[in-house]
Amino acid sequence: MSKLAEQPEIDVIGEIGLDYYWEKDPEVRARQRELFIRQIELANRLHKPFAVHSRDAMQDTYDIMSAHRGYGLLHCFSGTKEMAREFTKLGYYLAFGGALTFKNARHSIEAVQAVDEKWLLTETDCPYMAPEPVRGTRNEPSNIPYITQKMAEVRNVSLEHMAETVASNWERFLEMK
Repeated sequence: MSKLAEQPEIDVIGEIGLDYYWEKDPEVRARQRELFIRQIELANRLHKPFAVHSRDAMQDTYDIMSAHRGYGLLHCFSGTKEMAREFTKLGYYLAFGGALTFKNARHSIEAVQAVDEKWLLTETDCPYMAPEPVRGTRNEPSNIPYITQKMAEVRNVSLEHMAETVASNWERFLEMK
C-alpha cells in the first residue's frame, strides 16, 4: 500500500477506517484501530488527504482522528449532528451520499443542517445506496444531483448555490495536499 500511495497519480488515501458492523471480536477491532492509525500516518507522511470509512465505530473514529490529526473526509457520514460539529472543528470534511435522501435519514439531515457549508461534500459510494427516486438501482455519478438537491432543500438554499458550494469544497479538499 505504501508504494502505491507514493505514486503521484494517487490524490487521496482511502477508504481507510473502522467497520464494527460485522466484526464484534475485540482483538480484531483493536487491530483495525492499529491499522487505521498507521494509514493516517502514511497519508500524513505523504502529505495526502484521506477518506475515512466509519461504520458503527464513530467514537473510536473520532478519537483516532483527533489524536492523529491529518487532512481528510468522512465518507458516507452517518454520525449525529454533534459528531458532525466535532469532526468539522478538527478540519475534516463530511461527504454525504444517497442515504441523505432516504426516509430514515434524520441524523444525516441534522448533520447537513448543523455544520458550516464549507465542510459539505457529495459522493455516490458506487454501486451502493442510490438516492431517491432511483433507490434500488446501481448508484453512479449521474445521481449526484439528487444528493445536492436534498442538501439544498435541507439548508434552504438554491440548487445552484449548493452545487457551486460543493464543487468549491471538492476543489479546496483536493488542493490541500
